Amino acid sequence: MMNESALIIMVIDAAGGFLEGKTTLQKWLYFFSAKTNTNLGYIPHFYGPYSKIISRKLDDLITSDFLFESSRITQHGRTIFIYALTEDGKNIASDLKREHKGTYQVLKEIVDICNNTVGNNVNILSWAAKVYYLLREKGKEITYEEIKKIGKSLGWELSEKEIDSGVKLLSALNLAKKAN
Repeated sequence: MMNESALIIMVIDAAGGFLEGKTTLQKWLYFFSAKTNTNLGYIPHFYGPYSKIISRKLDDLITSDFLFESSRITQHGRTIFIYALTEDGKNIASDLKREHKGTYQVLKEIVDICNNTVGNNVNILSWAAKVYYLLREKGKEITYEEIKKIGKSLGWELSEKEIDSGVKLLSALNLAKKAN
């Protein structure tokens, strides 16, 4: 299996070398783990599945000067972290893309679909990740009412509109389909 640091560098490269938001990074890599059946240590969290492993590796990449981290304050007073590959990070990304073409293609596809389908809206990314997590937990088809009920037990309040938005993205990612 490819290490988590390499996946972070490659997914940021797939996004053009720049990424806004820790939650976006977490969700992209969650979708990667779902598509490739890779265990990245995801557990339920406030914004949906979260990996402490990814969080630690992100910090390590910043400390090692492969990523530059900055931040900005949103109009709602929240801090958004921004990540950009440094020159060393770009060089590593170039090598990784060459050595792991298949993995890079999956990551690039996820980034592009999330961008083209929902404009990387962090709320929709989170709703989709929550819905997929619940779908995997159930292990089979799941109704909206079951999603709401099981989600509530994890502290996730999901409306039908939020579930619909999540399912739309999951469908585009070929991770789920909505029954007619």
